[in-house]
Amino acid sequence: MFILRAIYSSGKQAFRMSEAQPIADANDLNESTSDSSCPISNLPTEIMVDIFLYCLADDGESTYINFQQPPFLLTHVCSRWREISIHMPALWTTFHVEGTIAALPCLPQVAETWTERSRGSILSIRIRTLEMNVDILPTLEVLGRHSPRIRALEIYSPNTKNFSGMHQFIKGDLWSLQNLSLLFLTTDVPDEEFSVYLPGVGMPLLREFMLNGIPPVFLTFPWAQLTNFTGELFTAEQCLYALRQMPNLTVCALAPLRLSTHFGIGTYEISTHPNIRHFTLFDLSSVTWGNLMSSITLPSLQILEFRCVAIDNLMFHDFFSRSASPLQKLSMRPPGLWPAHLSLRSPFTASGLTHIEIWDPSKKLVAKFSESLATQADFLRHLQHLSFPTGCPQPPFSTSILEIARLSGPAIAARRHLVLPGCALFESFRVTSSDNDCSETMFSSADLVLFRALKASGIGTESVSFV
Repeated sequence: MFILRAIYSSGKQAFRMSEAQPIADANDLNESTSDSSCPISNLPTEIMVDIFLYCLADDGESTYINFQQPPFLLTHVCSRWREISIHMPALWTTFHVEGTIAALPCLPQVAETWTERSRGSILSIRIRTLEMNVDILPTLEVLGRHSPRIRALEIYSPNTKNFSGMHQFIKGDLWSLQNLSLLFLTTDVPDEEFSVYLPGVGMPLLREFMLNGIPPVFLTFPWAQLTNFTGELFTAEQCLYALRQMPNLTVCALAPLRLSTHFGIGTYEISTHPNIRHFTLFDLSSVTWGNLMSSITLPSLQILEFRCVAIDNLMFHDFFSRSASPLQKLSMRPPGLWPAHLSLRSPFTASGLTHIEIWDPSKKLVAKFSESLATQADFLRHLQHLSFPTGCPQPPFSTSILEIARLSGPAIAARRHLVLPGCALFESFRVTSSDNDCSETMFSSADLVLFRALKASGIGTESVSFV
């Protein structure tokens, strides 16, 4: 199946294999490929290299170390396949381990073989385990001998030892490191003796950092050079502390789930970050994000996203008023029901927003938004793109795709034909499901007339399905 998929994708159909007669295992495959009458035996090495590379899934799902999957599987088919695969460094550049590491006692030896076959190529390393007592430091020590070649490093573990001992495995400068992820997968807060030491010297390319469960104050780290940061599972105070250490940050996503203050890091003083352009908050209660948003000003913000965040009217408008940023895109998705009285007023409505995305809106919210859009000249006058995605399953009392289309469609058409000084021309309207396999929406002929009229006027439209 790997061969068939690769050949079809690359277009080099030098041979065909029947899906009706799949190869049962590596032994059968060995016999078939050893036969000189088998077309694959006559393929040039260059084509075999392309086929082997295609065996590595683009999404990375098949790149986890598995002796029954490529690239290891390719080395146990026949002598020619083994010779080709072990001399292909591109097959051995992603060292990804996930799941039960305790079942792989030879993991350090596997790492040694893997890095040897990569032959100086840039490496991507991901080690992810939920096992509390598993020590991955021996494996990291092997990989650390090649630290100048590591471009991406991800460590997911509930064991503090695997983080506090990280500096021991780095045998040289991380000259190639661009992406780093450290996820401490536990609900417990590390004690005050816990620390992670990653000196800034020798990480000139590091720009993206993801931190989960480890308070930033515990890290000795080159914060100032980061431009992209994702932080989860520490307090709002610790989030603000981290932001103050990263003056060059342009993209930031935060989920400060812990409400209590730990280790006395600061108070809720208002801070200004001059460079953040894309800011995302996710999985928050209104209390948590309210504490954070009431303490920060983002004058350069262009994209703001709320993902599973409980919307608070007061904090929402206070942040808009204080930041006065050149915001262009806003995406909002509450964890459940929308507030009964979500306020659509200035400064939100008077901002320069060009893109708005509202997830799982209530019928009342859609009606109120649509009425304002069609009748108020000063309501979001720069808006060009409006989207109403729905989740799967939809939250209770949210509006169906069909209802959204019927409520908003006429308002979009009216806005399109309004001649208002300074108003942007409306360009797109989307009502979609995040999972098209979840349900199927049937639009009547009258509904289709509405969408066709919008398209005829130059507005791009999209929905789940038309009949």
